[in-house]
Amino acid sequence: MASMALLAGGPSHASAGDGLDIRIVRLYQAAEHKTRIKAFVEVPFASFAATRDAHLSLQAVARVTDSAGALLNEDKWVMRPRAPGALADLYSVEILDFAVVPGHYQLAVSVLDSVSGRSLSGTAEFDGFAQAPAASDLLLAPWMRAVPATDSSPRSGEWSYDGQTLITAAATVHLMPVTTTNASTVKSSSALYYLVEAYSAKGDTGTMTLSVIDSSGKAMIQTRPKPLVLGEGGGAMKGVMELAGLPAGPYTLAVNLSIGGVVTRRTAPFSMGGLEQAAERQAADRRTDEGYFGAMRERELDLAEAPLIYVAQSSELSAYKSLSPAAKAKFLAEFWRRRDPTPQTPTNEARESFYRAIQAANQRFGEEGRDVEQGWRTDRGRIFLKQGDPENTKRRVAKGSQPALWLWNYDSKARWYIFADYTNNNVYRLVATNDLQEPGQPNWYEAFDRDALLELGQYFGVDFLTKYQISR
Repeated sequence: MASMALLAGGPSHASAGDGLDIRIVRLYQAAEHKTRIKAFVEVPFASFAATRDAHLSLQAVARVTDSAGALLNEDKWVMRPRAPGALADLYSVEILDFAVVPGHYQLAVSVLDSVSGRSLSGTAEFDGFAQAPAASDLLLAPWMRAVPATDSSPRSGEWSYDGQTLITAAATVHLMPVTTTNASTVKSSSALYYLVEAYSAKGDTGTMTLSVIDSSGKAMIQTRPKPLVLGEGGGAMKGVMELAGLPAGPYTLAVNLSIGGVVTRRTAPFSMGGLEQAAERQAADRRTDEGYFGAMRERELDLAEAPLIYVAQSSELSAYKSLSPAAKAKFLAEFWRRRDPTPQTPTNEARESFYRAIQAANQRFGEEGRDVEQGWRTDRGRIFLKQGDPENTKRRVAKGSQPALWLWNYDSKARWYIFADYTNNNVYRLVATNDLQEPGQPNWYEAFDRDALLELGQYFGVDFLTKYQISR
């Protein structure tokens, strides 16, 4: 059993029921003379979230029965979606994997929210292959990738097909006319991935053609015949079709296999969304920690990680630099998930507040000769990120050899900070504070005369003359 959470939207057979879309894809296991079933069950969380705001805990049950109604298998599991109520199209795809002998079967899946009593169900009927078929059912996916040597673990929602290919699960594939770029990949959301197995006991040759058919039956796209060479037992045909420019609407992908003079046709549905839907999906996805960091390139991830030194626990960031780009995105998402004050929603207020503060620090405290993006690295930027805006401030202009000062006071926290501009270039350094976590500069007071220290002391309520043993 595996699951995933997606934003927005198999396969030979669709479901019937109230709310659950089930797609069955059948593969043939010649050695056992059995049919392997991959069932993809789409569970829309919004159907449950509409009934209450609390964090959901859903009880799922899947039952397989034969043509006589006899129960062959029952599987139960619990689903705890992290952010059920905030996005109307948030859902999970649950993957069931089992094998059957020849015969007619029904898969029935139900999902219950025991608190509200709200339930969804769906069924799908299918046949186990009575004899060796020419081909499996057609499987469609929104993403398929080779297993990399450096990061071979499946990501959320992926399953391993053959140990070499990772496939993103989907009950029905919904494409979008956009391209996303993240730390490790450039991914087209208008790309349709397909997989179909062809079977041949002794090996054979043939051709394969692909057709995209609209709701009226018109072939919108048709490929040229591709030569096939099958070894003993057959082989898997997998690939991708880039469908950018295809108008929004429902479609069918048809695969025609001509092997040994016999033509076999397999079909599966998918849909293409419009630009407005694509923009909405991207905006919604980036509200989540995974979407926010998943859309970043590696340099952007590194820039997002650098200021975490102000909020991270000791050694919490030690492993970051050795990670792959994809693992860095996952690391940052997990870092902020642990700090999410409202984990039942997709928006992480702590993350959003922190990076808004970083942006503000960069804009307000960038210093001459420095990259404005690095304003958070300045002394004023650091204190701003840790303490927020000061409740009271005062600026003191340079007087003779005495540098200009910027005084920050946090009355409610009993904290004060003195920043000095020794270069007269608006570059302020922290020279004195009562914050034990912030080191000041020793002997900073020697740059100021007695009157200046009296003025500073009156502002902060500190007797600097006595503190530094300066005669009155």
